[in-house]
Amino acid sequence: MNTQFITVGDIRLSILPIKDRAMLYQDQFVGGVKVPHFKTSTRETSLSVVAIELANKADKPTEIIEDFLYISDAVTAANSRLLAENKISHIVNISPCINFFGPSRITYCISQKYPDWKPKYLRLYVSDDPKGKISKFFEVSNAFIHEANQEGGRVLIHCWAGVSRSATLVLAYLLKQGLTYLDAFNHLKKRRSIIEPNSGFCLQLTKYEIELLKAQGIPINGNTGTKRKYNEYEVVINADDNDDNSRIIKRRKLKRV
Repeated sequence: MNTQFITVGDIRLSILPIKDRAMLYQDQFVGGVKVPHFKTSTRETSLSVVAIELANKADKPTEIIEDFLYISDAVTAANSRLLAENKISHIVNISPCINFFGPSRITYCISQKYPDWKPKYLRLYVSDDPKGKISKFFEVSNAFIHEANQEGGRVLIHCWAGVSRSATLVLAYLLKQGLTYLDAFNHLKKRRSIIEPNSGFCLQLTKYEIELLKAQGIPINGNTGTKRKYNEYEVVINADDNDDNSRIIKRRKLKRV
């Protein structure tokens, strides 16, 4: 199996078509961070089997940014029909599950109905534990998402439950685009009410927000509600909403520009 690479800025990403997912990222480097060898443990195999068995009952992925960024659990991510129908072109998997779409998982019907559906794939892993260092993957994940945006693609980020790890990566991307942590969290919570990053991940996100503010030369004085420039997305105020609390992102809609 030949590993394919793309370069996004200074970050080199190892990309595989989803059908070649079985043995990905062994001893590879992603953005300067060595991704650990993924061994097929009994737990990983069991969880993957469960997700595959439930895939035909999966819900659609939750849309976070219109026609661009989506989040789901592993069950949805194991449903190739849903992913193809929603035109998911890039997938970030930060779940313990592997090998949903080996060669035997891309069915004849899907390949005939969606012959051009060949998603790119980024696999990361960290335990859903407050001590887990998920922040080391923020820039890697953001670069992969940015690459999808440049190609006009659509991104799905999934973990096991679609609650903590995947939500954290979505929030990291929204922070990178200029949203405050509060605004990003409220927007994501409105779209997917079950999200709940663990306390350690929340702390890493707030530290990441401070790093981004400092990088922009914005003074840190305990109030991160500073008005900031948005990069690739614009924030549109909903004129039909009479709520006066303009700080809360639930009154806004992120749109691709």
